[in-house]
Amino acid sequence: MRKEYQAAGVPENWIVDIPRRAITIHYFAQGKLGQFRGDETFESAVLKSLDLACQFTALEVFEVLD
Repeated sequence: MRKEYQAAGVPENWIVDIPRRAITIHYFAQGKLGQFRGDETFESAVLKSLDLACQFTALEVFEVLD
């Protein structure tokens, strides 16, 4: 599925693994992969370009989901 997203021009893809409480982000535009847990901070270039909050910790994401 990753290749299809990249081919379609999707700039980044988030995979939120609730049981592991981990977030994996494919940053297609930069050719990078990030894996985050706990208080590790990550950014979304997509949200930043929309003038939305773009910096999060994995804990903050899971607080919303709980």
